[in-house]
Amino acid sequence: MSDIQPTIDSRHADIQHRMLAEALSHLGEGVVITKIEHDEPCPRIVFVNRAICQISGYQEAELLGQTPEIFHGENTDSQSLEEVYNAIHAHRPFQGELVFYRKDGTTYDAEIVCTPMFDTEGRCTNYVSVHRDITDKKRSARQLNERELFLRAILQTATDAIVTIDQGGIITGVNPATSRMFGYTEDELLGANVTILMPEPFREEHNDYLSRYLQSGEARVIGIGREIVARRKDGTSFPVHLAVSQIDDPPLFTGIIRDISELKELEKQVLEIAAEEDRRIGHELHDSVQQQLTGLGLLSQTVAEMLLNSDQWEARCQPTVAKVARLAERVARGISEAAREVHNLSRGLVPVEIDAEGLRAALEELAERVSEQYGVVCSCEFQGDIGLNNNFVATHLFRIVQEAVTNAMKHGDATQIEIRLIGTLRAISLRILDNGRGIPAQPLTNLGTGLKIMQYRSNLIGGVVQIVPGPECGTLVSCLVPREGNFDAGK
Repeated sequence: MSDIQPTIDSRHADIQHRMLAEALSHLGEGVVITKIEHDEPCPRIVFVNRAICQISGYQEAELLGQTPEIFHGENTDSQSLEEVYNAIHAHRPFQGELVFYRKDGTTYDAEIVCTPMFDTEGRCTNYVSVHRDITDKKRSARQLNERELFLRAILQTATDAIVTIDQGGIITGVNPATSRMFGYTEDELLGANVTILMPEPFREEHNDYLSRYLQSGEARVIGIGREIVARRKDGTSFPVHLAVSQIDDPPLFTGIIRDISELKELEKQVLEIAAEEDRRIGHELHDSVQQQLTGLGLLSQTVAEMLLNSDQWEARCQPTVAKVARLAERVARGISEAAREVHNLSRGLVPVEIDAEGLRAALEELAERVSEQYGVVCSCEFQGDIGLNNNFVATHLFRIVQEAVTNAMKHGDATQIEIRLIGTLRAISLRILDNGRGIPAQPLTNLGTGLKIMQYRSNLIGGVVQIVPGPECGTLVSCLVPREGNFDAGK
């Protein structure tokens, strides 16, 4: 029996060896087993599985008996190889990445894990190396890194400010242009609420808007873009165009902010030139043309009276004289009507007088004229300090009211229009409410030309306009213009 036992043990070992070899051959990762010969500097390959042959392109017979150097080439990192050899000589495990060569000379990136094997006497006899082809993984990582570098370069060199915030409005990222535009350092911005970039009274509304959007999905800026007023660290305000997009996972919002101060300055200059030309024409109509018409009217009336009241005409001339007198009266009436039209036209070209109370007087006159000419009940209400020394701002507010009133009558068939102007320390609030057919709730980007002009005028004076359905019926147009340093566009 003692002679049979070693044979049985040998068979069991052989079976286990074959089972292990079969299992290794089906692994998806390459396996190379080398045997350490103490009289040779480099161990030789005694086992390879099917996966390493597929990865390298070698047949099993071509690898057995070779050293692992068969996988090395000129692009294999020498420092990494030195670490491998040092680990082998010290009988330590090794894990790292190397560039290996296939049989056809092409390279692949390999992640290898080398583990030493010891006999019962503690001598290192073999190394088991597991090879994982990570070429695709490395390529994807390089592409991702290149894309990140590309995007980072865009962010770093962009002239527009780019700000990322979370659901609570906290700033999580900014680019260098943000610091240049607003005067804050990156450290001052990160972790702060984005409302520090907004002037009053808009900052108070921002968190409510963000919360309402997250709950209802109602978007007024996100995915749309609009012109708003921003605030620098030194407290000055300036006009910007804001475009906001949402990232779903994790929930973040990215805003691209463009300083449009120069554009607004050019627009302001164009409008000032046009307004000055309007004033010039209006004054010429009033001071020259209207006076000439008035003089001609008086002259025609005098001629008519002389013709009608003279007793010196012969009887045969009386019918002709009477006819000429009637024509002279008609000319006088026509000239008088033309003079009134010229007056109204000149008044329309210069609607707001250049003084603090000019807007109030112009709105009262507008309401009175609408009520008299169109039979619409048009009323004005004023609260607080509504005085404006800036005629540019006052004129645009008047034009917004004028456009809203015209739309209410022309498109809404309104019979009642309420104009309300409220002044506070921080802002001027304008509201025009009518009882007409109303307007559907929609973004300003979908509105008609007249309503877009109102938005445009509001932006020019640093305000925000909203056009929404009225609380019960009709349409509500509101415009909020900050007082504190936000009239730069009109100065």
